[in-house]
Amino acid sequence: MISNLRAAVFVSSLLALLGKTTAGCCSQNYMDCDVSHCGTSKNQCLSCNGDQLIWLENGPQSSCTARWDPCTNNLNDCCNGLSCVGNQFYRQCLPTVGITPTAPPNPTLRPTPRPTLMPTKSPTNAPTPNLVQTPTRSPTKRPTRMPTKSPTNTPTPNLVQTPTRSPTKRPTRMPTKSPTNAPTPNMVQTPTRSPTKRPTNVPTTFVPTENPNTNRPTLLTESVLLRSDKGLNAWEIYQGLSSLTHINSENPPNYAFVASGGAAGDGSYVVSESQSYALLITGVVLASWEEHAGKVAGANRAAAIKSFEGYFNFWKNMCVSSSQHDRHCQNGGNYCSGSVCLPDWKHWKTGGSVETGAAPDADEDAIVGIILAVSAVANDISKPMWYDEARSWADASSTAFFRFNVDSSKSAYRMVKLGSCWGGWDNNGNNPSYHSPGSYRIMRDFQQSYDGPRNGYNAVSQSEWNGGSGTPQYQYGAEASRTTFRVAMDAAFYPESSLDWSPYLSAFHWRLKNYFDPQNRSWPSNTFQSCRGPNTSQDIQVFGDWSNNAFIYGPTYTSLIAASPSIQNAQSMIDAAANILKSNLPSEYFARSWTLISSLVLSGAMENAAKKFHAHY
Repeated sequence: MISNLRAAVFVSSLLALLGKTTAGCCSQNYMDCDVSHCGTSKNQCLSCNGDQLIWLENGPQSSCTARWDPCTNNLNDCCNGLSCVGNQFYRQCLPTVGITPTAPPNPTLRPTPRPTLMPTKSPTNAPTPNLVQTPTRSPTKRPTRMPTKSPTNTPTPNLVQTPTRSPTKRPTRMPTKSPTNAPTPNMVQTPTRSPTKRPTNVPTTFVPTENPNTNRPTLLTESVLLRSDKGLNAWEIYQGLSSLTHINSENPPNYAFVASGGAAGDGSYVVSESQSYALLITGVVLASWEEHAGKVAGANRAAAIKSFEGYFNFWKNMCVSSSQHDRHCQNGGNYCSGSVCLPDWKHWKTGGSVETGAAPDADEDAIVGIILAVSAVANDISKPMWYDEARSWADASSTAFFRFNVDSSKSAYRMVKLGSCWGGWDNNGNNPSYHSPGSYRIMRDFQQSYDGPRNGYNAVSQSEWNGGSGTPQYQYGAEASRTTFRVAMDAAFYPESSLDWSPYLSAFHWRLKNYFDPQNRSWPSNTFQSCRGPNTSQDIQVFGDWSNNAFIYGPTYTSLIAASPSIQNAQSMIDAAANILKSNLPSEYFARSWTLISSLVLSGAMENAAKKFHAHY
């Protein structure tokens, strides 16, 4: 259980402010000064509530392997206080005390981010594609903050700008020896869908545990979901993709959405997460076209359709490239035109797999983006050439996701894994920010309505889609904030299911209401304070600079779409949040992506995209 909890939160526990210094500092990775919130003295550091922190007497180290990094080929290179743990296939540096290693798989790990402020000078040329078999450092999720004043223009060729170097990712789990076996399909007969499409007037009261004397938010029905027109509009959001888009070809379109920072590097790589963001954004923009982008002067639907096709074509190439080796952990899963449906998590921006194993968070976002794009053009008299293939690909990918990214070894429950090659129940680890109930409902309903051929696979039954598990979190940061977005997305996709999502989101509404500054239209950094959840052994801490990091405040603000109108300043709050996102559009990959995605939620575009989907499925 401890392993599961750590796997869920280690990114958010890295409250880093890195820099070269000769003074002593507090460290969690045993190499850098990455926990500045614990004070500036040794006593403050060692008494801080953290995960095996140490005090670096002489400041950061530069010639050793940091905690969580691979040491398979350098057994004696771990930083002081760490030991190289694992087996002949994979080892990583872990604290000497309390090591309980488990055997990992051959595929490379897809870790979570460690912040850094050490930018690269310029991107290097894209290397010749080549498969890498040994584990390497993986990409970052916590970016540096380089905001721009306005979104970029419509995508044009050669659009990749020099990205800032963002933090490297550090794995915190020891993966399982092999992926779990795929469950036998169709074990339970598909029941009819029980709830009505749009029930109303079923709210119950949610009582915040922190302050029972405060006004109590109530659960919501679909009719009162909020939205704002004070932020980026859908066409501006679409245009915001251009600066990170690498165009491999225009005919046919083949577009890579480039990640940057850490082992994701210098602008030469795409991670499945980044490509999935482009698919999700273009899918939502297209499916909400009539109510959003289509009302903006100069918006071009044909251009958006072509962009989706370009991102989809590169996603397909990623899947084909991932099928050219046997380390994808999807045996028998060549459901998508003879290739696996879930790509390896890292590729060259020009094509070619670099790191192996699928990543569930990327896969679910890509699948939903494809489904929404298919819904957007379903009524077109002249459908795009990609329509039938994308429709088939989404159906097959939904089955592949359930078979290879979900641990179904416990008959009554299912767990979204850390990837096709690692994670699962018990000590294998999972990440709650990967759990996306709205995405699974979309896949379920799409498969139930799909009437095309299925070659080599079956649809997942409705009873199999039900179930899942999450774990508590000890830090609220880059990973945990995405959990908030996942629940808000469920609200946007299925407003009638408020009994599922409203209790979680109501806790955010209570804090945001109490700390909202109506004069400055903002929130202070102490809006979210430490607390302890049920059945947990330590307090949940909040990323100290959360209000200045778009990849945290963006997903957090998405909770406001479900704020009850009875909450004071509810509309003012969502307007303020939308304006904050519009006023601070970062240039760096991760923060920029989450500014764009969060803006789609706050504007109501994601809710309207879901309505388009429900009209067909």
